[in-house]
Amino acid sequence: MKRRKFSRRRNPMEHHMLLNIQTRYNQLLNIAILHDYFDEQICKDVVLSPTSDTVFRLKQTQLKTAFEGNNLLIGYGETVSGGPALESLEKPLKLSFWMKVEDAFFLNYTGLPYEFGDYIYHFTNRAEDKIEDEEGNLSNDELVSEMDRLPLEGPVFRYEFDDEEEDAEIEVVDELGQSYFFLEQEGENAHVDVVMPDAPAGKYILQLDGLEEYTFYLAPEGTAGIWGVVDIYIDKEDDSPYRFFDEQGKLLPKREYNIHFPARALPWHYYIVEMTEDKQHKGHEAYDNGRAGETVDFEEAEEVLMPSGELAVLVKTSEPVPFKEKQLSRFKLRTKRGKNGIEWITDLPNHSAKSILKTDFNVEDGVFSEIIVYL
Repeated sequence: MKRRKFSRRRNPMEHHMLLNIQTRYNQLLNIAILHDYFDEQICKDVVLSPTSDTVFRLKQTQLKTAFEGNNLLIGYGETVSGGPALESLEKPLKLSFWMKVEDAFFLNYTGLPYEFGDYIYHFTNRAEDKIEDEEGNLSNDELVSEMDRLPLEGPVFRYEFDDEEEDAEIEVVDELGQSYFFLEQEGENAHVDVVMPDAPAGKYILQLDGLEEYTFYLAPEGTAGIWGVVDIYIDKEDDSPYRFFDEQGKLLPKREYNIHFPARALPWHYYIVEMTEDKQHKGHEAYDNGRAGETVDFEEAEEVLMPSGELAVLVKTSEPVPFKEKQLSRFKLRTKRGKNGIEWITDLPNHSAKSILKTDFNVEDGVFSEIIVYL
């Protein structure tokens, strides 16, 4: 004989009480990732994720993260006793988010130095690290630039002085001024060996005799592939435009930040190669039909020898052209064709940011776009 299963029917009032004690989240911060290359500036290839330490701090302070497209949202809840937990902070709270780039061609269409090395792009709401502006931008300028980049160091590294230092005092402090390394060197020394085994990840300043000498980012193990980091400080003592609290220690309405990447603009080079032996085209002239807004000018065409040994006509833009996900430029090539010099107009294809770029240190940035057109 089967036993009957009895279910406990929930009291409607009990359900109402449960709803009342559930945490309600209010938006504290929104970080938008913008990029001029993409349609409507919605960047698709940059992802933010909290560090392991930040995951712990989020739980401690009843903060919750969510993603809306490529935007990072941080919300705060009310405690059982009433009021947000953040309003009882006794010291600054630091939240860090790793920034990963998921497109191998990211630097092709992003207006940043085309360089690779041991560095990380660093963004923070600390007022000391930026120019005050209306947008509350996390980068130093309105657009991300190489100024936002910091060299990477491990917990043990050697720093070489520009000149030998005599009886030097070396100290390494974090963004809040806390000391993690101190050494008094006697005599003349060409370098200092810094050892900070217990220092957490973050931005640090090496001070020489009390003056800033070297700024770097200390990265923990396991950060391979990390392109950048966002450090958010929630500090009741902060009175900058980026503060989270009013003078009474109450949380201000939602803070809006953005990380805005510029699109890379490069000279476009077209190599015109004729497939016929009698070279029917002459008087090559490239122009912009103006459908993309402001027109782009071209330099005068010139004959050049290709690396393959072929003779070609080179036409190139007189100014850099920014890459776009949907390239609106409509360039044309006008030539005189045949013995009678009949005007011949053909479309010039747009360059793609998802292809290999050419390098030439005689042009701006040392990088340009190249495409071969066959007539």
